[in-house]
Amino acid sequence: MGFKSGKIKKLWTVDCGLWTKRGFTLIELMIAVGIIGLLLTMAIPNYYNSIKKGRDAQRKQDIHNIQTILALYYADKGEYPLSGGASSPGGGWSNSSDSSWDTLQTTLAEYGTLPKDPLNETGGWAGNGKCNYSFYSQLGGCSQQWYMLVYKLEAPGNEVSPGVTACNGDYYNYGGTGTMTVGMSG
Repeated sequence: MGFKSGKIKKLWTVDCGLWTKRGFTLIELMIAVGIIGLLLTMAIPNYYNSIKKGRDAQRKQDIHNIQTILALYYADKGEYPLSGGASSPGGGWSNSSDSSWDTLQTTLAEYGTLPKDPLNETGGWAGNGKCNYSFYSQLGGCSQQWYMLVYKLEAPGNEVSPGVTACNGDYYNYGGTGTMTVGMSG
């Protein structure tokens, strides 16, 4: 039996004088695809969780940097910068997802650059589940002598929001799942 097509000859080999087909059977391919699919279903959630943890590590570093900038400002001026202009959570706040953060950055420019959340979601604030940074320094019995920063962690684990106490003794903690409130009372 002779084959004339070069294409067919590549699919078939001679084994002990008989023509045999080389390659995988449909069952073997289906098993391989199933195993790959199973491995992917286990690996993808871990991959996304590690990305979230990486962004959370960046957030913690950002908040530390913001607090350092605020401490430098306070040491120089004797007060914290005035917050305000945010659309969310309210006009007394500064939020990294709108122009109020740029205004705050202008005030703090000589002390450093204010980072923004890695996702920096608009349309809300960390207190209602959005990933961005919010700063507040008004009221509390001593405007600009205290501040709070509110931010959201995507993979908080067992972390608990410490909250902050204003000069007049009022305690603020916008904690919820992953929402962190930190601050300083001068």
